[in-house]
Amino acid sequence: MRCCWGIRVYYQKVFSLSVTKSVEDNSTKNSDIGKKFQSEIKITDNNNNPISGTYLYKLNNEIENKKIEFNETGVGSFSLKHNDTITFINLPRNIKYKITELNSNGYIVEITNPDGSTNTGSATRTFNLNCNQVIKFLNIAEYILPETGSM
Repeated sequence: MRCCWGIRVYYQKVFSLSVTKSVEDNSTKNSDIGKKFQSEIKITDNNNNPISGTYLYKLNNEIENKKIEFNETGVGSFSLKHNDTITFINLPRNIKYKITELNSNGYIVEITNPDGSTNTGSATRTFNLNCNQVIKFLNIAEYILPETGSM
């Protein structure tokens, strides 16, 4: 008697998360275009338990993957300058994440969320990673009018 064992392999789909940075500097100094803006990303499971470990990312169109370490509280950090894009790859599906920009003083930060909505502030809302997603951070320099003489 001949027997066959059927092996089924199930793959858990993984997703990517891209974060882009743009700086719009209307001030006279125009010096922050090359500035690196520090950000943190916090990832948790569906029960809000932090996820720690090492994950991979690509910066811009680089071929080689780099590593980001998420600590025991689920927080990893990265920095981006004008026109940079970081893409976290092979993240587990259905994690929750929140991205916070740490050094945006003097800027109005406009965030375009994966669902197309926008908000201002230094952080995204918490999102569920259930597909490949893109978030855009636009830092707009506050334009300060020059003082005028008084009479």
